[in-house]
Amino acid sequence: MTIKETRTALMTQTKLQFNIKGLNEYQCIDKETNEFGYAPKIFKTYRFGSDAQTSSITCRFGIQGMTVTKFGPTSFTVYSFDLLGNRTRGRIKYEDVTIVTD
Repeated sequence: MTIKETRTALMTQTKLQFNIKGLNEYQCIDKETNEFGYAPKIFKTYRFGSDAQTSSITCRFGIQGMTVTKFGPTSFTVYSFDLLGNRTRGRIKYEDVTIVTD
């Protein structure tokens, strides 16, 4: 998938599942044998109300998330606030994103 296709998919599709290169979490890998191990962390996109493009990304279960500031030509910028009001900002490159199709 090209950078342009990845950008368009992230901007327009709701509940699109993707992972980011280098981000792993400890989770159940095989439900039949209850085998646990490290696997790529799955994220989802969300669009609130009548927004034209994706508003936020969350983890697979929707517990942790970040708001999308902008979609640039090579990356998108996200931010979140912690309990003390400190803003955390990050840039994610499209080349590090892999769309998950199940």
